[in-house]
Amino acid sequence: MLAHDLSKFLRMLMNNGYPLLHSFSIIEIKKVVDDENICQYNPANTNNSFPPSIQFGLVWNWRIMDDSRRFICQRGTNLDSTHLMMINDKNTIEVIILSNGNRTLENQFSTKVYNTLANIQLMLFDCLESKI
Repeated sequence: MLAHDLSKFLRMLMNNGYPLLHSFSIIEIKKVVDDENICQYNPANTNNSFPPSIQFGLVWNWRIMDDSRRFICQRGTNLDSTHLMMINDKNTIEVIILSNGNRTLENQFSTKVYNTLANIQLMLFDCLESKI
């Protein structure tokens, strides 16, 4: 999928589905799954790699940052490519990061690639939110 196509999709999501989906579909996409229906975060269990600041929904997840900002996010990885997509909770800013950084390997370099991309994305939000 091209960046232009991803941008169109995110704009549709920001516009409550218009012109592609009904607004009820967007409500379902953004709805957080009840805690009883997802595995609970347990710091003692190394198989749970997500931090407690993530709430899961349908394909997307909500991330709550240390400064209490909330973003609806989706990330994906194919062999030798990674993408991160985020929309702020006010539905005013979207940021898409596409990279040829390999996130498929379970190693220190792969983690560094992801952390770098996530930091770039948050810096873009900081910059864009200050202009609104």
